[in-house]
Amino acid sequence: MSGRFPTSRVLAALVLLVAALAIACDRAPGARGDDAASSAGMDPGTYRPVQVAADGYVSSRTCRSCHPSQYATWSGSFHRTMTQLASPESVVADFNGVTVPGIQPHPIALERRGRSFWAEFDDPDWRGSVETAPRIRREIVMLTGSHQQQAYWYRTGQNRLLGQLPGMYLIDRGRWIPRRAAFLRPPPEHGYSETGRWNATCIECHATDGRRELNAVLGSQPLETMVAKTTVAEFGIACEACHGPGAEHVRANRSPLRRYQLHLSGAADDTSVKPTRIDGRLASQVCGQCHSTSIQYQRLGISPPGAPAGAADAGGHGECRACCFLRRTTDPSDR
Repeated sequence: MSGRFPTSRVLAALVLLVAALAIACDRAPGARGDDAASSAGMDPGTYRPVQVAADGYVSSRTCRSCHPSQYATWSGSFHRTMTQLASPESVVADFNGVTVPGIQPHPIALERRGRSFWAEFDDPDWRGSVETAPRIRREIVMLTGSHQQQAYWYRTGQNRLLGQLPGMYLIDRGRWIPRRAAFLRPPPEHGYSETGRWNATCIECHATDGRRELNAVLGSQPLETMVAKTTVAEFGIACEACHGPGAEHVRANRSPLRRYQLHLSGAADDTSVKPTRIDGRLASQVCGQCHSTSIQYQRLGISPPGAPAGAADAGGHGECRACCFLRRTTDPSDR
């Protein structure tokens, strides 16, 4: 023998190598195409934001031990369910083999696999014509909203960076609308992508103590180079979103003597923010950190009506607590 491999064997080996590389690239983080592997058994920190106790936040479960009635009221509110992990208990829309037309050039195909939810749709991050965008299949791992509408977030395969399903579900009407139609804004000139939006923007109001942990400002560099290590103290709007970090409050009130002194004297507990006890303007700012219009006005380069430049406008109805904090209701739909 000459010691050389026959040409046919060399060609066969090259073909197998190219095929293997193609499969590896298709499954690589950030890759497009079909991501059919379920997240079951995977470390959540590898594909979506996770809850991490930090910055003095101790979670609503800690508050429950001393404030059971307040916890029960909050637990039945839409604040708690503002952001949830996708599950049969949290997803409102029907994913059982449903086809959703009218959102993209091609219908969105929804699928239920046991306790997981999947969608096949035109790639919203495709840089070419929307009519020629390739189809991708992604697993829904998180959702935002539970009152009027739900937005669904899928794992991109690129660390904790989330993408958003192009359709949004209107709960009371039981129908889907394009995501771009959910907010008043100029129509997009090209494809409409919300990849990374939850990590960069929604986290500010739809979670408690959200920490973006992005390697760059969203939109400042290609998505393929974005790294997200996003964490929150708690998904949804929990106790500490309004009352502040609770670690010091818990530490100080381990003393029964201190608790009884505050109770008998009626003095304020300065280790926690209680909006009904503070100045009305400050109380409105507690709500206004999310329930305000200043951000939208500032983007347009103007100030809210009747307000100085840069001022927060909490809806234009005076003090928020006049309606919300002082009202007591047992109707879950009114919370």
